[in-house]
Amino acid sequence: MSSSSSSSSSIPIVLVCTGNYQEYIETCVKQLLLFENKNIVLILDAAFSHHITGHKRFKGITIVTTESLSQKRIKEFNQSTHLDSGFRGGFWRHCSSRFIYILEYMIQANIQNCFHLENDNMVYANLAKLFRDYDKGVSWICKDNPTRCIPSIMFLNRSQLADYLEKRNNNDNDMYTWGSCDNKNVKLLPICAEGADEKTDYVFDAAAIGQYLFGADPRNNFAGPGMVNTDCTFVRYDKYKLEWRFNEKTKLWYPVLIDKGKAIPIINLHMHCKNLRLAYSKEPASNSFISKK
Repeated sequence: MSSSSSSSSSIPIVLVCTGNYQEYIETCVKQLLLFENKNIVLILDAAFSHHITGHKRFKGITIVTTESLSQKRIKEFNQSTHLDSGFRGGFWRHCSSRFIYILEYMIQANIQNCFHLENDNMVYANLAKLFRDYDKGVSWICKDNPTRCIPSIMFLNRSQLADYLEKRNNNDNDMYTWGSCDNKNVKLLPICAEGADEKTDYVFDAAAIGQYLFGADPRNNFAGPGMVNTDCTFVRYDKYKLEWRFNEKTKLWYPVLIDKGKAIPIINLHMHCKNLRLAYSKEPASNSFISKK
């Protein structure tokens, strides 16, 4: 990791919810707050903002409506893309268009970096502290095979994001446009796989850990806990023991992966099953694939 004079403490954590309201975003935010994450920004369609602004527990969360952002790029994208607009209310279009909204927010707020989480992620760390010494002149992503990125958790650089949006194929989904992004300013976060651009004492979850522990989205298939995502070719998580560990100081649970007797913290779980409460740090669920230590 190369140091930077830029302070991570001021870098926002950005979530995007457009087209269809995903109520589990509220659990994602609650989890972020448990670990004292600050500067959380929700980019929402104006019709959804009341879900957040009406709750005292989300006081201090910044709401940015999609309607308040520049519409030029989003109109150009909608006119040019052939991504399916019917599946789940335009799921694939919304997945790809969110990065336009993130860029427009970064331009409007005059910031150079942000974190981005997909709404079905649970985070077990303070991201500002975790990324304090990361190179902030690049974007950091999770790839689970040579051609696919799962944008579950990302650190985005504004200049690189603009370059990605300019060059991507608007007819390919976001997993493959990021996965095929051939740019020296895109680096890989460690998912316990060879080829990551940083060796650390922790790992990130692209998707396969959360799927193995708690199953896949029931709308996709009926694979429950114990599912092995065969598209994740870099690592097989069923080869490891996974546990919940308890922090006596914070009184919070967090997941670890046991590798050669060493407990490696897992920074996020991608809860593909959409039941984020199963992984809430106040009282997470146990099953035969993850137990409490």
